[in-house]
Amino acid sequence: MATYKEIQGEAVVNTSSDITSEGQVFYNVPGNAFKLSSLTTEAWATGGNLNTGRGELGGFGTQTACVAAGGNAPPGDSNAAEEYNGTSWTNVSNLPVAKKEMSGGAGTESAGLVCGGFSYPPFNIRTGTQEYDGSSWSSGGSLSSGFRNKSCLGTLQTSALAFGGDSPTTPVQTGSEEYDGSSWTGGGTMSNARSNAGGSGNVPSAVVFGYGDNTEEYNGTSFTSGGALNQSRSALRGGTQGTQTAAIAMGGSSSNNTELYDGTSWTVATNLATPRNSGGPGGTQSSAIYYAGGSTSTATEEFTGAGVAQTETIDVT
Repeated sequence: MATYKEIQGEAVVNTSSDITSEGQVFYNVPGNAFKLSSLTTEAWATGGNLNTGRGELGGFGTQTACVAAGGNAPPGDSNAAEEYNGTSWTNVSNLPVAKKEMSGGAGTESAGLVCGGFSYPPFNIRTGTQEYDGSSWSSGGSLSSGFRNKSCLGTLQTSALAFGGDSPTTPVQTGSEEYDGSSWTGGGTMSNARSNAGGSGNVPSAVVFGYGDNTEEYNGTSFTSGGALNQSRSALRGGTQGTQTAAIAMGGSSSNNTELYDGTSWTVATNLATPRNSGGPGGTQSSAIYYAGGSTSTATEEFTGAGVAQTETIDVT
């Protein structure tokens, strides 16, 4: 019988860590296993269901360490919070206040925040910020202006951006505010008003999109126009750990559309399995998560981008 070296012209490589180049067979010495490296194809996969179905919620974190908070859970607003570990959701300490009509959040599972929102009854536009430390919630700084559907983004709790929003008595807004971990201060003014929109990045390098097809990039002082979305929509979400040059736009108004941004233009990607709007976001362009949505959804979907290195163990028995 021919050996691997005779067939391939070289012996199997022994390594102390996994090889990530495509199509490489190797032997992982610490793991005592033969492995094959490959690159992923772009796809959405089904994740674990939330314990509380809802929409219009806040969220932040990564695909395997994510937090969902608040939302619209008929017949009322919710203060429920849950953590996701990449497989299942677990109930954790409730938000101090029940509220909905939040768009996104900022930070990580152990240092994140949600801000703004709306509650009814009684009619109350929220300006508060709730910070999460991985086990409990505490009050942060208050927004200077409260609006429903004010969007929030930020890879870190200490460099968040809140933008847009509306109320029953005011039009959709163009203003933004920056958060430094303790207080909100006035930021730049967008050219396009937005409500219930998406975004990625942090201060001073962020991108905002939706409520139409337009995109704007923020440098910490001003907004400039970016590439247009291929599908015009609102109520979409961006990965909370994405960047200005590597963002993802997920779902939206009766949409299952997914698009990827490279800092210049948007490219249509593989669709979500189910059209959804006003869900919760998390993750990056290559490893995103989208959960809940509508008013009662508990569904979670996980996105893996094309070209992500992966390895699998070869059974030699």
